[in-house]
Amino acid sequence: MLALLQSAGFGSAVLAEKFKLDGEILFYDTDSAPPGQDEINWQDVETLVFLLRQQQQIEVLHLNSAGGLIEAAREMADIIIDFELDTRVTDECASACVTLFLAGESRQLDRGGRLGFHRSSWDAASMEEYYKDARADIGWDSLYEFASWSYEEAQKDVLSEMEYLLERGVDPEFAIKTLRAENADMWFPRRRELTLAGVLSKP
Repeated sequence: MLALLQSAGFGSAVLAEKFKLDGEILFYDTDSAPPGQDEINWQDVETLVFLLRQQQQIEVLHLNSAGGLIEAAREMADIIIDFELDTRVTDECASACVTLFLAGESRQLDRGGRLGFHRSSWDAASMEEYYKDARADIGWDSLYEFASWSYEEAQKDVLSEMEYLLERGVDPEFAIKTLRAENADMWFPRRRELTLAGVLSKP
């Protein structure tokens, strides 16, 4: 895998740890990457589409991840949908990883595996950093303008998440419950609830 990635300019050994190929199954495991790289990120988006174009036999994306950047996960989900892949989890897929899982045509959770849900969040330190970096370009003259923008963006984000869940066949009541779980309190529904809600494909 490393040689294949290096041939296309993806020279990082970290990516070779995250992505592994076994026949028609592509394993995506962010938990195996070193600290600081062990999450879904933008480079994974480019790597995923490259591998799917090069290895056209891939039919299943096997996921193991505690999450990462939701924006990157949404881009990867669009790729998964476009390539009509099935998704499967053996251990755990939580937070932004669930966005990838729901993109699957067929969605399978092995016995003992878990799917973890929570609503999106933006911590204070990251907000401060974003404000300092972007205020000149966007034109915020005060923190109040930034707060107003943040409020509007948060509403758009919730609407976008709800639309995606419903598009992927998730029951509306279940979709609402996913937005109630706080970031620090991951919700791991049982298999029966996941199946009835349309998150898992029926056997």
